[in-house]
Amino acid sequence: LEQQADISGVTWTWDVSQAQLYYYTTSWHEIVDRKTSSYGLSSTASFSSRAWYAGLNSGQYQNYVFYSRTVEKHSDLGKCYQEGDPTSEFDSDIVDTDGGYLIIPEAERIINLTPMGRNLFVFATNGVWRISGGLDNFVATSNAVDKISGVGVESPHSIVAVENSIVFWSSGGIYAVSPSETGEYGLKNISETTVQSDFLAISGVA
Repeated sequence: LEQQADISGVTWTWDVSQAQLYYYTTSWHEIVDRKTSSYGLSSTASFSSRAWYAGLNSGQYQNYVFYSRTVEKHSDLGKCYQEGDPTSEFDSDIVDTDGGYLIIPEAERIINLTPMGRNLFVFATNGVWRISGGLDNFVATSNAVDKISGVGVESPHSIVAVENSIVFWSSGGIYAVSPSETGEYGLKNISETTVQSDFLAISGVA
């Protein structure tokens, strides 16, 4: 996820997938270890004026989704923690613009983060989840995580956003995440009545 910005005549190129991430522990900011490419973050996204990170392939952060504070300058990109001190008895409140992280306990390995409208969809090898702001836009003080389906995805390259749906390939067919008439998101196998037999005949090597 790259962006060009012209600041005082100097052009900067920044890549949020390479940002250094920090989050709060009991009494200090701790850096998220991402020393090698095999252990590094596999997915980043821009959603709700924040940078989002997920997809560590091993270790304790495998099912974590980190989000930065509301981005106003480059240094905010890796600040996945609140402004106040959580250990303080005077200034420990979380505010809307704070950074932080969400844990999806059921998720095995997160493959991709895809924003759509007021939602950020989390694709893992064993299911799809939706991150939202509950009744409004996402903020640190009000958010929700809902499981959409137990159908997983193996490759981030098989996920495509199309109009108001997100289409992806799985081992059992081609699926679409889309809203119903009531606005609730669900999963539908769109290859079942069309190319399902041809799809299942595709070699696993392919």
